[in-house]
Amino acid sequence: MPYGCRYLGAYGHLVALHAPELAYSHVHPNGEDRAKAAITFDTELHRAGPYRLFMQFQTRGRVHTVAFTQTVS
Repeated sequence: MPYGCRYLGAYGHLVALHAPELAYSHVHPNGEDRAKAAITFDTELHRAGPYRLFMQFQTRGRVHTVAFTQTVS
């Protein structure tokens, strides 16, 4: 199986949830034309405050989920 393969139609998915109202944003990565060693996303987070972000991608048939927090000032 290819190293960087599509998962649910894209090389990756990023979901951003803004606290406290849980505003939701779903973003696909840049470079959808081919798999890369790095997955990058461009998005604008319009409100200040903390965002909980979840990224999913697939490698060698295994789906990985990474969660992290970003604060926008």
